[in-house]
Amino acid sequence: MVSGCLPSSCGKVEPRDLAPSDSLSRQLALSFVPDTLVKLWSSSENLAFPRTVQFAGENLFVADVRNSNVVSFNQSGNYQNSIAGEGWKFPYLAGGDTHAPFVYLPTLNRLDRIAGDTVEKVLDLPTTDNALTYAFGSGERIALKTLPKDGGGSILLYSTTSVEVLEFELSAPQWTHAGGIIVDADTVFSLRGFDRSIDVFFGEQPPQLRPLVGFDSPMLARAYSFRQGITSKPPLLSASAAFVDNRFFVMNMRPGWLRIDVYSRSGLLEALLVQPDPAFSKSFYPTDLDVIVMDDGYLIAVCYKEPTPQVTLFQWRPQ
Repeated sequence: MVSGCLPSSCGKVEPRDLAPSDSLSRQLALSFVPDTLVKLWSSSENLAFPRTVQFAGENLFVADVRNSNVVSFNQSGNYQNSIAGEGWKFPYLAGGDTHAPFVYLPTLNRLDRIAGDTVEKVLDLPTTDNALTYAFGSGERIALKTLPKDGGGSILLYSTTSVEVLEFELSAPQWTHAGGIIVDADTVFSLRGFDRSIDVFFGEQPPQLRPLVGFDSPMLARAYSFRQGITSKPPLLSASAAFVDNRFFVMNMRPGWLRIDVYSRSGLLEALLVQPDPAFSKSFYPTDLDVIVMDDGYLIAVCYKEPTPQVTLFQWRPQ
């Protein structure tokens, strides 16, 4: 086997400079010994492109954007059923109540609920043409984050009776706010997937930027280079996060294997989690995670686009 490259690509040098805050985060991360997750099961049954995953009741739900449906498994990994509502296309799981998950339909600007074997409409949302959108509902509160291509954006809060409660304006540029959104009681957490931080909205107070202190990634130098105007595209540092038990579980994107960082509510690193037997693979892409608390620790569900479309359930018992 012989490998080679074009002269232009052979001369390419990856940036190595880090921001001072990134250097401090890296030093903190290096002081932690990673915990190895226990793999309970994995399934690819009836999955083509699993994009979001969510616990609800006794089941685990996976939204498949290629099949435009939601597939459910029990917590032993057995396939339960598949369900799709009228006009569904690119469904995203988006919170919900204890037993009934919400499904966000960006092409329909609508939020549906899966109740047993039926689908119910919850709320019609405003038209968001040419915008990157994220939605999440919990209890009586529903949040919608819209990021128009022309910059800026907003987070709109609704009740399930279609009443708009509050609006927060988001400053430009758009890319800094790209990432999922979580509603927890009176607090909204907005992940900055390209910017290793989380915006926190509480009540009617202005948003607070909460950096993830201890976040380390092989792509930090490239991210810093982008912020300096040296490179043209920011790397995705985190594709997903979950908030449970006053902890953030943040998917730390990196080539090769799964890593999840655990942070306190204030954003300070508490633990590093890795999959069993990590081995480098170029074709590796996790897309989402969800977490629930158990008596003896946490269950962590992760869905993957590559190397095989699948969902995997892990267990973590903190020492």
